[in-house]
Amino acid sequence: YLIEFPTILLPDGVVAGSIVKIKCEKDSELEKNEIEQFNRIQQEILEKFGKNLPKNPILKIKNVTQTSCVLEWDKLELSTSKIKSLILYKNGLKLGNIPNPLQNTTIKLSGLPIDTQYKFQLKLYTTAGVFNSNEIIVQTHKMTDLSGITVCLGEIDDPKITSNTISNILNKIGAKPLQDKVKVDTTHFICTKPTGKEWKRAIDSNIPIVRPEWLKACELERRIIGVRMFYL
Repeated sequence: YLIEFPTILLPDGVVAGSIVKIKCEKDSELEKNEIEQFNRIQQEILEKFGKNLPKNPILKIKNVTQTSCVLEWDKLELSTSKIKSLILYKNGLKLGNIPNPLQNTTIKLSGLPIDTQYKFQLKLYTTAGVFNSNEIIVQTHKMTDLSGITVCLGEIDDPKITSNTISNILNKIGAKPLQDKVKVDTTHFICTKPTGKEWKRAIDSNIPIVRPEWLKACELERRIIGVRMFYL
């Protein structure tokens, strides 16, 4: 066998014609240590990146009305991966990306036809793969179903109309409990004075602002009444 060595590795004093003894042997102990170290690193990588995967989103229904629905989900758990996008699908077709998916956990869909069934699903795209949520079925309400009405109460200058009055009507028609703050599922804002922080939030959220008579009309007719004649 012919083995070439750089002269820098040869002992001092070696010149042309010198005879040098070279010994080559296997270092089993060092080899074993390096294999163990390599396996430890591989196991650490597996534990950190291979087992702790992102969790599938759990999609839920927060509220449904005749023409809208509010969907919600828990805060995303990505583990060590990074998010690419969070997309909502309706009836198997892409509806759109969820904006600010690391902060937003709700979405309101408006302009839906009355008494119509839909199927919704979220798809979470990450650097670790795609994770689908459960599928949920949403049925928009009939005109006689008032259970989706969610009212926030603003400033009232009529002493005959109190929060108890409004709450009693909501209870009679089977609507949601009265709110004191505008939320994502608020469907109507009732007041007699156009003032206050919540009134401003209702305007910014494009929520119908109506007089208390609208709610009384719904109770009397036992169905959802258009708001056009009751705008403040």
